[in-house]
Amino acid sequence: MKSSSWLKSLPNRIVVALCLASLGGFLSDTDALAQKKGGGTPPAPGTIYFSNANGTGLYSSMHGDGSGKVQSTGGVPKYQKHGNSRWFLQHRTVDDTGPDQWFAANEAGDAVQLTNDPNLRWNGVPASWTKDDSSFSICCVYDTSASSPDPSEWEWIGQLIVIPVVWTDGVPGAGTPTVVLELRRPIYDEWGNDLWNDYEVSLGRHDWSPGGDEVALTRWVWGTCSVLDIVHFTATGLESRPLATQAANPVWSPDGSHIAFNQQRTSGSQEIRDIWTIKPDGTDAVQLTNYTPGKGSSNGTIQYLPTWSPDGAYLAYAEQVSSGNKWTYNIRRVPAAGGSPISLTSDGNSSLPQWRP
Repeated sequence: MKSSSWLKSLPNRIVVALCLASLGGFLSDTDALAQKKGGGTPPAPGTIYFSNANGTGLYSSMHGDGSGKVQSTGGVPKYQKHGNSRWFLQHRTVDDTGPDQWFAANEAGDAVQLTNDPNLRWNGVPASWTKDDSSFSICCVYDTSASSPDPSEWEWIGQLIVIPVVWTDGVPGAGTPTVVLELRRPIYDEWGNDLWNDYEVSLGRHDWSPGGDEVALTRWVWGTCSVLDIVHFTATGLESRPLATQAANPVWSPDGSHIAFNQQRTSGSQEIRDIWTIKPDGTDAVQLTNYTPGKGSSNGTIQYLPTWSPDGAYLAYAEQVSSGNKWTYNIRRVPAAGGSPISLTSDGNSSLPQWRP
């Protein structure tokens, strides 16, 4: 995004019904992608931030080849590099009262509060920077039960909110939030039955295109599970198009030519996840990793949470291996053109990779 001017042209609340269609099948031709990505050319070292998978909240970083591992400060490994500093987006309580808010924190531990919404209800989805660091976006879920005494009028409201960022001496400050996407569903059906949850309005992980006028996002659809959409923003409104079904965690390649994601589905009691890439128009889907079943109904090896190398030549991702009551997590890397994955960690306790310059 060259500027945040497109936000000013959008109305404050846009109600969108996203119609999704199955792609019907994935193509597997990797020739064009292989030529574009330069085959086995080593990636720029960059930095991969990742978390400890045991829930201790500790984060580390390493080079793109797996060397140089060090423990890092900052909250979540979703950050934007601005000048010579890296600012992490964190979600935390301000003063142990009220809802959590979004903060930015740098590697020195300095923190800046970016949101101040008394009704904010976090739905477990990380925030996302736009590629030019002019804004960041958050997903929120609200309900209207406090605004009306009539339960038939109560609704779940899911929103994608963009917040402009003003940088002063290398420190981020937040502008006025704008709701750019909104989904609604009633809390009760026409017979007064509680519909129980907010899944259908709760947007999942999302990522902005390099141009800043499109966002790839995940959401839940009953009967289909998780789906990917691309929402295209224009001066007069927006359009949405389906990208893939039974898929999640989309990330745009640095040049915007492809989107990586993990397909996730079930087969009997087996949970299956693999890393794929696809063009933004829904063509040329390529599977890069393969689910490996283990002994027993809940055992196996799954791959998820892809992240691109700075030159677009590689993808790093998290791998979970389940065996009995034991789970191990490590970071692996695979060529974006296809090839054999290699392991970047071996401690069994590494997840949530984010690869940045």
